[in-house]
Parts: sequence; structure tokens; C-alpha cells
Amino acid sequence: MDDTNERERWRLEARVDKLAAELDELRPMVATLEEVFALRQRGLFKEAGAILDDLQRNWVAYMRDRYPDPR
Repeated sequence: MDDTNERERWRLEARVDKLAAELDELRPMVATLEEVFALRQRGLFKEAGAILDDLQRNWVAYMRDRYPDPR
């Protein structure tokens, strides 16, 4: 394999590793969202709303940490 292909392979592997790490960070939020959907289907809207409020706050905090305001 020539140097160009080898560098491209390393670059792609690094991107895959980065995306896998980001997915791992989001898994708890996805699980919580699945829990909210299950509660809604059972008619437990108040409980689902409370969990969804917490999830939204966590998402906002996650995004602020991940992408700080450049100002």
C-alpha cells in the first residue's frame, strides 16, 4: 500500500473512532428518550414530561460544553 492510501486509511479510522466516541456519549440520552416514549404510550404524560425536561436541560448543557460560544 502506498503512503497516500495508508494516510487516508489512518484518517478514516480516526474519523470512525471519533464518531464512535460521540455515539457512546449520546447513548444515555437516547435511552432516556426511549423511556419517555414508553411512558407516553402508557399514558403517563406527567412523568414523561418531567423526564423530557431533564433530558432537554442535559442536552443544552452537553451542547454548551461540546460547542462553546466563540464570542
